[in-house]
Amino acid sequence: MKKKLIIIGMDGCRFDSLMLAKTPNIKKLIGANCLVWQAITTKRPSSGPAWTSMLTGVWPRKHKVINEKFQNSNFKQYPTIFEMIKKVQPKTITASIVNWEPINTKIIKNANILISLNDDSKVTKKTIDLIKNKNPDILFVHFDSIDAAGHKYGYGPIIEYIENIEKVDFLIGKLLKVIEERKKKLNEEWLIIITTDHGGSKKTHGKNNIENRKIFIITNREKNKYRKIKETGLIVDVAVMALNHFNIKSDQKGDLDGSLLFDKIA
Repeated sequence: MKKKLIIIGMDGCRFDSLMLAKTPNIKKLIGANCLVWQAITTKRPSSGPAWTSMLTGVWPRKHKVINEKFQNSNFKQYPTIFEMIKKVQPKTITASIVNWEPINTKIIKNANILISLNDDSKVTKKTIDLIKNKNPDILFVHFDSIDAAGHKYGYGPIIEYIENIEKVDFLIGKLLKVIEERKKKLNEEWLIIITTDHGGSKKTHGKNNIENRKIFIITNREKNKYRKIKETGLIVDVAVMALNHFNIKSDQKGDLDGSLLFDKIA
């Protein structure tokens, strides 16, 4: 089976609000699959260091990204999973479609397809087009409207914040439908990861506290196929799961800080 990966980032989404909202597509995925809802992001819970840690598998002390300026970044020593996988499997087609442009201009940079759009609906439409017509092997998809609502109205059980979570769930449902169609038609093995970079409290997320640092990691890995599912996780675990999906061995991963969250039944 041809292996595929999609990482869907719901920027600034709190898990308690995600479960409170009407999110049928995400909750259906959670139902039979592996979920780590007590995961932790970077000590400085902001988008620059958090997305970088997720996509490189190492903490800021290694990749050197400590804010949104990306000064003195160390991607040469600690590249993203896009580059790590492509180094081992050169024919891999990579794509990043985001609503926060610095992910493409500062972090991923070397993907085959880099598209930055300022609207979540446009991000969804373009992603579907790519999946159908460009056949990428690895996709990173980033939604930003939840975080924007948090900054404007507040993070947590606030109507406008919840509404934006529900809108993104609807868009994610469209992506999952297209992927499911491909799986059946083309016999592809997709790893789907839905996660976030940070939480939030009041109208910000910059302080080192549990409301800001608590994140979640949702996958389409069926619970009954794993003998052990960790109750807690780290944002850097996402990269390790992605590399493992493409059979990148531990000696090829280098000095990563993440680990596998699930032990598969032999």
